[in-house]
Amino acid sequence: MLIVENFLLALTSLKSNKMRALLTMLGIIIGISSVITIVSIGNSVSKNIENEIKQSGMNNISVSVTARDSGDNESSTYEGPTADDMFSSSSIGDYEREYSSDIKAISYEENIGDGEARMDAGKETQKTVTVDGVNNGYFTMNNVKLLKGRSINKNDDEHSSDVAVIPSSVADALASSNDNLIGQEIRVVFDDKILTYTIVGIYDDSTKSGSMFGGYQSNPTMYIPATAAMDANSSSGIQFFSVMPSSANSASKLSSETESYFKKLYKSNKDFTVDVYNAQKDVNDVMSSINKIKAAIAVIAGIALLVGGIGVMNIMLVSVTERTREIGVRKAIGAKRSHIKTQFIIEAMIICGIGGIIGIILGLTVATIVALKMSLPVAISIPVIIISVMFSMGIGIFFGFYPANKAAKLDPIEALRYE
Repeated sequence: MLIVENFLLALTSLKSNKMRALLTMLGIIIGISSVITIVSIGNSVSKNIENEIKQSGMNNISVSVTARDSGDNESSTYEGPTADDMFSSSSIGDYEREYSSDIKAISYEENIGDGEARMDAGKETQKTVTVDGVNNGYFTMNNVKLLKGRSINKNDDEHSSDVAVIPSSVADALASSNDNLIGQEIRVVFDDKILTYTIVGIYDDSTKSGSMFGGYQSNPTMYIPATAAMDANSSSGIQFFSVMPSSANSASKLSSETESYFKKLYKSNKDFTVDVYNAQKDVNDVMSSINKIKAAIAVIAGIALLVGGIGVMNIMLVSVTERTREIGVRKAIGAKRSHIKTQFIIEAMIICGIGGIIGIILGLTVATIVALKMSLPVAISIPVIIISVMFSMGIGIFFGFYPANKAAKLDPIEALRYE
């Protein structure tokens, strides 16, 4: 009952000095809103980076054959790796089986180049395409969306099958209707050769996705088995492939195990070794820098809370001085020190509590507007809101204690005589 009475007395006191109470809350409002805004925007940036990592494949592991550093600066002309030095589809398959539980997909490519795609049945036109040899894992890693038919499968790659998955833009350009394209033949005319493939699938290329190996293609890309592309290029092997971990958390572990696996295989190779790279480390460094900047700015914003708390203490001291006679009367009719102390602490807590609530609303509003304007995902941190509320109430108790204690210690007779 006493708590309720003190709460009502505190509200009455604040109502009688609305402007002063609002100005006292201002420091708390600015501090709380600043902290929430900064942390929320920081979380939005972090979440956006995480989303981009997932979409861009930066979590993936790159494995490539590279020349050993001989340490001889006067070495002769560099000679590229031979078939014995490079990966084969079977050696990559052995590696994939070894770490099958940690690997979601493996992708490798062999680019043939640009050519003119034509069909015997359909529109009398041709379409420039980029012919890219890929394996089945490529479709998973690059989120290729099939509209009809199927993708390149392991059997196609093992037997170097002359099959193709064509983009929807090419299907629309070459055929009168793409309903019956599956099973039909498509010819691609290059400068030095003509290659014919059987269409087994059509994928959606309305939203272009970049190739992990060659960046963004200006022409639509037609996919064929990687081994078929290697045969067309008279290529001797695979120099580079990419691995998608089964989970983001296992990327670092898989990267380390992959390096150990291939280092053993290439131990006896005097000229070439295997380089394993995972961008997750670079991403972690960036995220660490962002978190440090976020923390530093939050600390600066927290200073506003400290200034606001001092403002609360200052105003409460003024309030104690103004209400000295009131305190004297209360003590004269039996109020204890604890009653007076509780009254002023609750008043300080109300000031900080209301300021904290306004600051939270303002901070969330600003953070949401900024995130939407910057096309970032809105990331509201509930723990930060809870901590902000508790912190603002704690400021009320901490900075309200001294004025409350001073009021409680006033001598009733001296207080009644105060003018």
